[in-house]
Parts: sequence; C-alpha cells; structure tokens
Amino acid sequence: MNWIRETCSPYLLCGVVVTTHSIPLFLQDINSYHGQFSTVTLIAVERGPGRGDMKTAADSEDGLIFHFAIQPRETAPGLFTLAEVRDFELAGRKYSEVTFGRMGRRFESSTIIHDVEDFRTTVRPDLAAATPSNAMDPAVVMSAIVSGCTLDTDVPARVVLDVGWGKKTELFSIAFRIPAK
Repeated sequence: MNWIRETCSPYLLCGVVVTTHSIPLFLQDINSYHGQFSTVTLIAVERGPGRGDMKTAADSEDGLIFHFAIQPRETAPGLFTLAEVRDFELAGRKYSEVTFGRMGRRFESSTIIHDVEDFRTTVRPDLAAATPSNAMDPAVVMSAIVSGCTLDTDVPARVVLDVGWGKKTELFSIAFRIPAK
C-alpha cells in the first residue's frame, strides 16, 4: 500500500531542468511498483563493497547497493523529491540495529541520482538490460548505499522508498532477498 503525504524534503534534485509532460509507463513486471505520482522499478540489489563512487563504507563488513528507476506518472507535479534511503529491514529488524548490536556503531548511508541514459550507457552498462529503456526525462535512477555488518544470504528483507514529485511523496515498500556476494 502506498501513502501520499506532503513533505518539504531538502533532497530536491538540483541543477537539472525538469519538465512535467506525459511519460509512457514502464512495462508491468514483478520489479515495478505503481503509485499515484511515480512508477518505481527495482533494477538491482547488490552486495558491497561495490565499485566507483558507489561503494559501501571502507570500514564496514558488508552492505547493500540498491538501484531504482523512478519515473513520473501523468499526475506528477514538479521536481523530483526524495527522502534518502537510510536503512532496510532484515526479517523484521532494522539493519542499522543489527549492525549496532554486532559492531557497536552505525554507518552513514549515501544516495546518488543518475540520469537514466547515463546510468544505462556509462555508469552501469552491465545493468542496462534491467533498466527501463522507455524511461524519458525527468525519470531518474537512484542508487542508495547502506553499509553495516555481515549479511546472511537469501534472508527476506524489505526496503522503503519515499519518493515523488513537487514535494508530494509516496512510500513504496519493496520486498527482496539478500543476494549472494
């Protein structure tokens, strides 16, 4: 279920000209989630350490890197808006809490926003086949990096994405399983 709310998020995509025009929707598949303002596609979930500027913290034991394609729906007003992905759940427990219990510390997460075409052709061409090819501006790819303790493989997990357009965001709750390293 998606909840819509007004937010004054400080995380607005800056430096990009965004227009609000009708955009074709992604093809319906098991990795796409449709809200009132956005269609979100989970492109990939990867284990750390990652590569390039998308790496987990150097002093962490493990972590996940999420890649989401986010496309506005016809009802989407204004600029892309997000709340940073800071955590995810492992079998009902927050990863940050599990990490703190095992390592005695917390790690800062990070988020990188990419142009869809740049992501497909330059940043991660190896994920191009999983990235929606019909995405047009102002669609974006959001990569979220969450670092922490060692993860067990194939554990049920859930991440909540809070994204939208024009300061109106929706929550997308996305279930997945922890991938192998």
